[in-house]
Amino acid sequence: MEDEVTVRTPYRTCDSYKDSDCKDMSVILYKCIKAGKVSYYLFLEAEGSTYTLSRRGVVIMFTDGTKWVRSSEKIDLDIKDGEYKYSAFVALTSTDLTTFKSKTISKFRLYIYDNYVGETEGQLFKALIPEVIKTK
Repeated sequence: MEDEVTVRTPYRTCDSYKDSDCKDMSVILYKCIKAGKVSYYLFLEAEGSTYTLSRRGVVIMFTDGTKWVRSSEKIDLDIKDGEYKYSAFVALTSTDLTTFKSKTISKFRLYIYDNYVGETEGQLFKALIPEVIKTK
């Protein structure tokens, strides 16, 4: 039974891709349902070479040369075994979803750390968005 406190296990774009367990994907769309309300979030992850304070800003570049910018988004840092993993978990609007369904990601930047998205991952992410949206 679902109530205002229960959050169903989120559905992710990589759940639709049988050859992936999400750990190798740098761009993931999450769909969360809480008290009947659907929310979408974009998870991005990039490696960095140094520790950086006061990290903010997400920029996504598409293959058509356009950009999607969220300059105030907080960037998180996870340090494990001497590696710096920067990530962002960004709430998306319906307009954002329309953009991601119609464009292919080629690269993104988290603060100053860039991550190139391979053509396969970019196309796969775009193709799986409608699957995540229609999942109940």
